[in-house]
Amino acid sequence: MKLLEILFYLFLIALPLGTRVLVYQFTPGFHEYESISLYANDVFLILFLIIFLVKDRFQLVSWRIKPKFPFHISHFTLIFIFFAFLSIFFATSTGLAIYNFARLGRLVGFAFAAGKILAEKKVLKRALATIAVLAVIQSGIGFLQFKNQGALGLKWLGESPISVFDGGTSKILVYPDPKATMGVGVEGSRVVRAYGTFPHPNILAAFLILGLFSLCYFWLVNFQRFEWKKSTSYRDALHMYFPTLTRSLIYAVGIFIVLLGLVLTFSRSAWLITLIISLASCIIASFSKDNRLQALKLFFVLVTSLLFIVFSLSLFVLPRATISTGEPAVTYRLRYNELA
Repeated sequence: MKLLEILFYLFLIALPLGTRVLVYQFTPGFHEYESISLYANDVFLILFLIIFLVKDRFQLVSWRIKPKFPFHISHFTLIFIFFAFLSIFFATSTGLAIYNFARLGRLVGFAFAAGKILAEKKVLKRALATIAVLAVIQSGIGFLQFKNQGALGLKWLGESPISVFDGGTSKILVYPDPKATMGVGVEGSRVVRAYGTFPHPNILAAFLILGLFSLCYFWLVNFQRFEWKKSTSYRDALHMYFPTLTRSLIYAVGIFIVLLGLVLTFSRSAWLITLIISLASCIIASFSKDNRLQALKLFFVLVTSLLFIVFSLSLFVLPRATISTGEPAVTYRLRYNELA
């Protein structure tokens, strides 16, 4: 395995970890968006970029070293970077703006570099497998946080100090009467959303979407064509199909766990994206004759898992599935739009 691939996998493993070191604060007191922090995944990302930019990027032309640009950047990307750079001159804090522009440039470079190495199918499969396993683990952590209504003491993994009594913790309102709605004088209970080891439930939800569709990918490719012959015994058929059935069961359990974690983030945008992409993936996969049966099975697993979770947690899910103009999630966004 190449060093570049190893650094990429290490970055993926460290991606969910919130472990960090506070480097500098631009303003007195601590504020998340006005400080510089070095995360564990930053180390592997920077090393990955350095190796990618240096390795095999020079060629000998007429006895002179001529650098080769590692990837092609489109005009749209250049325009985007230009306007991001231009915004530095209009920022209130120039130092903070320069720092965030550098982070943006680093991530743009990483996106192109990751695209180059993910073009190899084996690297893509390993990356998807890593994300799928991490998503299952994060869903398990999120479930336990929801059950305990607070942090699990995983500070060494970067877990946020969440609590039902903490005003900064993201929560939802649950009403004792299912017919009760916000703003009618009925007092609701506050319930902590699942965080995992991410700084916010919405970020966990985005990561779990990647994990869910990584599992869906492996489900669809977990297909073995088998032609029954007169000489084929039931024992031989079972021997051939047993590994496929075992993997299917593992993927189904993984899909259920990740869906549970997604529901417990109570991120409505993530719910909508998951429904749309799940349906689209099953429909597109069914166009292929080889994948049609697997796509139908995947649709069945997704639907049954989701229905079981929703009905089991209907007290929490159904109020969140409705949108009221009086809830903080809506009023805050309207206020932010006015400020913008």
